[in-house]
Parts: sequence; C-alpha cells; structure tokens
Amino acid sequence: MKSKRVEKKRTLMLFAFLSLILLIYVIKAADPYFDPDPPSRFNLTQDIQFYYDLNATDPDNQTPLEYSHNADSEAVNFSVFYMDPVTGEINFTPTNDDVGLKSVIISVSDNNSEIDSKLIRFNVSNVNDPPNITGYSPTNLSPTIYENDSIGFDFNYNATDPDTRYGDIISNVWLMDGVNQTNNISWTYRPGFCE
Repeated sequence: MKSKRVEKKRTLMLFAFLSLILLIYVIKAADPYFDPDPPSRFNLTQDIQFYYDLNATDPDNQTPLEYSHNADSEAVNFSVFYMDPVTGEINFTPTNDDVGLKSVIISVSDNNSEIDSKLIRFNVSNVNDPPNITGYSPTNLSPTIYENDSIGFDFNYNATDPDTRYGDIISNVWLMDGVNQTNNISWTYRPGFCE
C-alpha cells in the first residue's frame, strides 16, 4: 500500500507543474507601421529640392517612434540625403553626384525595438551642367602688335564637365574676327594698316 501513495503524490505534483506551464505565455507587441505606405519610387531632378513627410502608427503606443535610413551607406551613397529621425520628414536637394537610381531602406521603430521597413527607389534625373575651362594658352587674350608685323598663336585649353560620365562630350569652337578657326589651332596673324 505504501507504493500506491507515493505514486499518487507524483501524479499530483506533475499535474500542478503542468498547470503552471500552461499559464505562462508571451504576448507579442505589435510592430509600428507606415501610415500611409510611402510610394515605392520617387522621380527627382538634380538641383531641385525634394520633400516628403513620412507618417507612422504604433498600435501599442510605444512612443517615441524613430525614423532611420541607409542612404549614406556605401552601397547607396546618396551625397546629401536627409531624413529627420523624429518627424520622418525627408528634405534634400540631390546633386550631380546623386544622378541615377538609388535604392534606400527607410525604417520606423518604436522604443520596444519593433520595426517596419520599406524599400524606396529614388530616380534622380541629370541636369546638363556647363563645362569649366580650367586653363588655356595663350594667357594674354589681348595682345598688342605693330602694323605690318606678325604674331603667332597656338591655342590650347583644358576643360572639365561634370556630365561626361552621363554622356556629355566636350567640344569647342574658336573664332577669330568672327571666322571659325576650330580646325586651325595654330596660325599667324598679320594686322593690316589701321587695324
């Protein structure tokens, strides 16, 4: 008979232990989410300011919400992307270095580390920038000579264009007394009487 009592005690203890396990469970907090969802693509133009106000909601009211992005990462490399981490406002003016398609991950998180992320593509169109003459010869563009004398000219220049990587080609036109001299980079000028 003693062995039956020990068996009943073990069954009762096991039942009490199982009851405790069943009473313990985890409630998962709800993630914040963008409200409304931002567009998946924006078309921007170089040198034109861009503004968009992100909004998000957290069903659990785990505030404050914090906005973040990966636009300054090496993979994306936006030169001037700005998003306010508190308000979610995106406000920046893309530069010539930002031309092309950039894929940015934008996230909102609450103070309990729940997060919602969206991939947004920013397509920045190029604006044709002027070339820049960085050096030229001769440096004296107003030479003085006597009549019936001559002076030789050799024209050379160095120029850069920030849009050559987008297909621009640097070309030139040289004019002398209104006459196109583009094919003659070297010539002799002889002024006549009273010129």
